[in-house]
Amino acid sequence: MLDSEIKNRKKLNRYFIETEMWYLLYNIIRAANKFEKINKKIGDVNPHNVIINDDGQTKVISTCSVPGENTNFEKIIEDKHAKVYLGNLIVTQRPKNSMTSS
Repeated sequence: MLDSEIKNRKKLNRYFIETEMWYLLYNIIRAANKFEKINKKIGDVNPHNVIINDDGQTKVISTCSVPGENTNFEKIIEDKHAKVYLGNLIVTQRPKNSMTSS
């Protein structure tokens, strides 16, 4: 997964070069476009749901398809102090009293 690749590169003090970044971005957009064409929501794109295989191919899986991985919305419901990213769509569509502070 992309998060593992990022961690490994940090350890080696190697970072993505510009062409690699453009390659990843292009393939993520292509995948999102394919998801949209089949009326499937991709959810938030993050390093946990972007896979780079040994051949350098980029795969994107729906956030709810990651085994054992809760969505960020589920994480915040379980622990209101969890530090997670919530996209604008989720935040604006949540029930009014679902996340009150105490």
